[in-house]
Amino acid sequence: MIEILFEESEACSMKCAKGLAKQPQTRADGPTAVIGNPPQFGRKEAWAMIEGSSDEVVCLSYLMDLGDIRQPFDSGYRQQLILDLKYVRWKTGGQEQEMIRLDLLKYQQFSRLLELIEEGKPIRVWYSMAPYSYCGLCWLCYELKNRKADITVVKLPEYVVREDSVIVRYQSFCEVASEEFYTFLNRQKKLTMQERRMYESKWIEMLDAGTMLRAVVNGRLLGVPEDFYDFLILQRMTAEPQKEARVVGNILGHSQIAVGDWWYFYRIRRLAEEEKIRAVEDGENPGRFLISAK
Repeated sequence: MIEILFEESEACSMKCAKGLAKQPQTRADGPTAVIGNPPQFGRKEAWAMIEGSSDEVVCLSYLMDLGDIRQPFDSGYRQQLILDLKYVRWKTGGQEQEMIRLDLLKYQQFSRLLELIEEGKPIRVWYSMAPYSYCGLCWLCYELKNRKADITVVKLPEYVVREDSVIVRYQSFCEVASEEFYTFLNRQKKLTMQERRMYESKWIEMLDAGTMLRAVVNGRLLGVPEDFYDFLILQRMTAEPQKEARVVGNILGHSQIAVGDWWYFYRIRRLAEEEKIRAVEDGENPGRFLISAK
């Protein structure tokens, strides 16, 4: 079974779940990152792992909730968009170049997926209602519309009730620890052709809308203006200058709408350019800013 995910940390956690890396006995909250080529370890009997190998994980982290989706997903436009958005804080030569190299490798993943589908391999899509993930599902159904593919989906629930009666809320699979992925397998279902066409139609609606941003509002995927989330930044502005990282951290802690921190950093810079907020360089951290209300 080929596992499809739409964000790097989710994919790394899934690789761990399929036996790539050894994990500690205690629960590991949140996403798990795997950098480089870690050594192979045997399976742990204490874990209920997902069958298969880490080679069966495909990451399609193309951020299809952002930018002009009328441009081909593997175009230079989207590659540059992702670099500009995700690495707005990283402008140092060597580090930036390595990130560019890793990002360019992303676009080989879809070609690999098509080859696996041609070989008759079934695919399982892990998605949530986070905008990047839900857009990823709709986009994928659109791209595969003329291909025979055995597609199963696992939708992340809004919350689960644990055996100890504790309710755990989720925004995306980024919040799911590697050893917990298997607990969602009982929610998997095979997509019918009618359902595939439904998701494909949603993506066509987004193409027709022509907006630069897509959001999930009351369970519906909508095209929205680029400043849609700006109110979250503006309502946290104070007369006293604050580190932009603190502002973004407060937004993430309170809003919990599964929008990446890099998007808020990007919009902070845009708001400063438009003179809607004040921004001065942080003397202690070159390249970072202190921001305040206008």
